Amino acid sequence: MKFKILTIFPDMIRAVLGESILGRAIASGAIEAEVIDIRPYSQNKHKNTDDTPYGGGAGMVMLAQPIVDAVETAMGDDFHGRRIYLSPRGKTLTQPTVERLAQEEELILLCGHYEGVDQRAIDLVIDEEISVGDYVLTGGELGALILVDAVSRLVPGVLGCEDSSVDESFSSGLLEYPQYTRPREYRGLSVPAVLLNGNQAHINRWRRDEALRATFERRPEMLRNLQFDRFDHAQLRRLREERKEKRMIKIGFIDFYLDEWHANNYPKWIQEQSELLGIPFKVAYAWEDHAREGGLSGKEWCAKFGVELLESREAVCEKSDVIVVLSPDNAEEHERLGREALMSGKPVYMDKTFAPDLASAVRMFELAEANGTRLCSTSALRCSRCLDSVRGDEGIQYFAVTGPGRLDNYAVHQLEMIVCAMGSKAKRVMLAGGNAGRQLIIDYGKGRYASMTQMPSLDFQCHVAWSDERGETLTPVDYFPNFIGEMLRFFAGGAPVAPREETLAVMALMEAAAAAQRRPGEWVKVPSAE
Repeated sequence: MKFKILTIFPDMIRAVLGESILGRAIASGAIEAEVIDIRPYSQNKHKNTDDTPYGGGAGMVMLAQPIVDAVETAMGDDFHGRRIYLSPRGKTLTQPTVERLAQEEELILLCGHYEGVDQRAIDLVIDEEISVGDYVLTGGELGALILVDAVSRLVPGVLGCEDSSVDESFSSGLLEYPQYTRPREYRGLSVPAVLLNGNQAHINRWRRDEALRATFERRPEMLRNLQFDRFDHAQLRRLREERKEKRMIKIGFIDFYLDEWHANNYPKWIQEQSELLGIPFKVAYAWEDHAREGGLSGKEWCAKFGVELLESREAVCEKSDVIVVLSPDNAEEHERLGREALMSGKPVYMDKTFAPDLASAVRMFELAEANGTRLCSTSALRCSRCLDSVRGDEGIQYFAVTGPGRLDNYAVHQLEMIVCAMGSKAKRVMLAGGNAGRQLIIDYGKGRYASMTQMPSLDFQCHVAWSDERGETLTPVDYFPNFIGEMLRFFAGGAPVAPREETLAVMALMEAAAAAQRRPGEWVKVPSAE
């Protein structure tokens, strides 16, 4: 293989050709390389090789005459090869192009400069234009050297090992596999064991798998037209699963005990809503404070739901992308169970009831804010679509909610709906009734009231009366799927399911209701959440 490189900076080319593999290849006669200075071919008395462009514009253009004369001289009387102009507008250099050019006897390479070359020179003495990449260099010398190096590697006798050019990136249609040499261990990193066992079949398979991995991760478009055997297909399936797993947003559960209704249902709903949203979420890790008496242990629960049981809350916070602190029936445990999560800087959902009192709720928000942790908490009832028409409606004069449960762990559901509709500025509350049934009256001022009625036999319902004497009954029926969807959107960077102000307002009402329970029939002021 002969290379003739035409340039106005010959020393730049010669400096590289005298070194390393190219230098040895030239010395051994495996390749020939001649550097031709274009300047002596200029017929201008000053030996200029450039002039201003016709039509105006910045920069200079290389003259046709010295280029044409230099190329024709380089060709001689018996030229068998290709004449190439290194140009940013040429076809991008690829390995197939390199392999094609390696079959030629001789290559003449023209290095352009300035704003380019007079088109007539290209028309007269150039066979093709080649670019070494989608970027612009100050001249064609570096591009020419890249082409010489790439082509020379395929010439017999240039490389020390004849298989080297076959095994490297692009030659097989794949990027090259990782390489290792001595020592076996360096700074805690070891050579893969497969490369040390002497089993060449295993080594070859590993190299092929790793080449597939590199290409899959960095240049997947290269895989489109390749032929694969069954082992390749198996590796590609593994790589797709790995990519899916890496993209997965991993949720960590922290619970007082895992075998409870929320933890037993959330994984399925999360999977369903994840598929609907097109955002990959998975409950991946869990920890429980202690096992539920008579229920599944944490190990058994994790085995049932395909979740990894971790040894501590800290481990859950470290490994998870987002965190759910559950314990829905033990609000008094939330501040303790959630401390590490609130300090993690990762999005946290704290299950209902958020806190046992307003002071604890404020402390948890303050801890989260101090650590850059996005935090929200809500009852799922807030997310019922039947409330969409009444959210923040100041025209509501009376909003009555009914439902089952105890005051301490179920009132949050009704109060979430009340605050959602009526706002966070309740003034005072009064409680009537006892364990068999109770009603909480909430005074918002200016003649606006809400009420919460709890009886064992009642379903969740909202009764709305507007100041213009309209009325409507709303029945929440779709709240859990909607809530899970809103929680996942929050985890993905969306707005909190419930604003901080409203969550604290609910906690203030819970605290006032507890005080009113001790003083039935008396008005109790709602503490300030600010």
